[in-house]
Amino acid sequence: MFVGKKLKFSFIWFFGWKNVLQATALSTVVYVAYELLNWKFIDIPILLVTLVGTAVAFYVGFKNNSSYDRLWEARKIWGAIVNVSRTFGVFVLNTVGDSAKIQHYEQIKTIHRELIYRHIAWVNVLRLQLRRPLYWNETSEDNLPHLEFVTLTQETETFDNRVKDYLLEFTSEVEFADDKGKGNIASLLLNKQAERFSELKRADLIDPFEHQQLLLLIRECFDQQGAAERIKNYPFPRFYALFSDLIVKIFAFMLPFGLIGEMTKLGTHASWLMIPLSTLIAWIYY
Repeated sequence: MFVGKKLKFSFIWFFGWKNVLQATALSTVVYVAYELLNWKFIDIPILLVTLVGTAVAFYVGFKNNSSYDRLWEARKIWGAIVNVSRTFGVFVLNTVGDSAKIQHYEQIKTIHRELIYRHIAWVNVLRLQLRRPLYWNETSEDNLPHLEFVTLTQETETFDNRVKDYLLEFTSEVEFADDKGKGNIASLLLNKQAERFSELKRADLIDPFEHQQLLLLIRECFDQQGAAERIKNYPFPRFYALFSDLIVKIFAFMLPFGLIGEMTKLGTHASWLMIPLSTLIAWIYY
């Protein structure tokens, strides 16, 4: 998501230059055919173009609303992960080892660090897993502009190397060796947290009630991870994008044929205005 206060023209041009050039070329061809070749029959009623434009606006608006709902659901999931992470940290610091003797203070702090750092590793590994391209993205032949833009503006690094860095930074080398090459490392980290809580209960560093409450937090982490993976692994219905793209192109194609006659009514030499107006309107819909 772009979060800047202003959009630079170069940013907008990166995504729209192909559409602008195509619309300009088509409008120029229609203008030449209408004025120089005297093909007056290519003029179509502007009402037809208006009807198509209205349908396009409704269809694309529906798709945009559906896409935003999907985005907002993902944002709520990540917000829930933030909340459960804060709660997890508070619970660990205030329950684990609370009844231990004062001479075990350093040992308790080491356990706190282990649990919280493993949770930090889980959050970051989950983030990387969610951003990892799926099979249909990796094998797609489409050169999507937003993926191209990210590739140009950000350093690319392999998924395995980034996961390795986080696991070695926030967990032990033994855990990294156990998790290396696994399919869902984030789930394994949560499972190890649950196993560690059971060990702490057997060592009387947490009581059964505290153990139950900590496991409920692990369950919440699993629930939110599953919800995020559901959005990632179930793609937005492709026909929404295909049909909206198709009808926008149909509208952009019809536009200069409908505008050329209307611009001619403004004056003998006003028909050329169709070229910039057609390009502008087509770009707005795009």
